[in-house]
Amino acid sequence: MAKSFPELLASVRQMLVGLEANAEDVAVRGATPAFTKNGQSLLDSVHALEAEQDSLKAALKTKTAALDITIAQLKTWQSEANSAVKLTYRDQQEKWVEFGIKAKK
Repeated sequence: MAKSFPELLASVRQMLVGLEANAEDVAVRGATPAFTKNGQSLLDSVHALEAEQDSLKAALKTKTAALDITIAQLKTWQSEANSAVKLTYRDQQEKWVEFGIKAKK
């Protein structure tokens, strides 16, 4: 069964502790200090990338909120512009097309 991300991290931490505590015994089977150091480096990289990802998610939420606000402002502006054009050319609906407004027939 696949481990969840937190379970994987906990398992790797426990493995590293065990490998360091029994370095001489496991070295004969290939789990050398360099191997253990590589595992620690990978774990550190995961933590750094996870922190960066969390930071990017927070920044994305902020940018998304700013975008939503700006889009709402743009819609309001367009509505006001449409009203101004329609009132100006109330009797010339064919002129509305110049402004991107579809004339009702």
